[in-house]
Amino acid sequence: MRKKATFAVDLRTLESLTGDLVSVRDGKFNFADIENAPVLKHVSVVHRPMQCLEGVVEGHPRLPDGHRIVTSQLWAACNAQVLFARTLNRWYRIETVADLWGC
Repeated sequence: MRKKATFAVDLRTLESLTGDLVSVRDGKFNFADIENAPVLKHVSVVHRPMQCLEGVVEGHPRLPDGHRIVTSQLWAACNAQVLFARTLNRWYRIETVADLWGC
């Protein structure tokens, strides 16, 4: 069973996600803010009980460069000034795409 303290962490994560998505929707998102976001290479969308991204990561605060990872739940993937994605936990800049949306 999850600890009650986890709820507060989950809520902060969702509030951060909501704020980011509202900024994108309202055209107020500053793409310079993700200049130092981890980079995913050779990306494809994978399916768990929810959609996630799988790719080789660089610049992640906790994971070593060059490792193939599966992200937390995918919430948004957009191609504006740069191709980027917002997962439940963080922003990613997409460098190369291997298979997007299973196509």
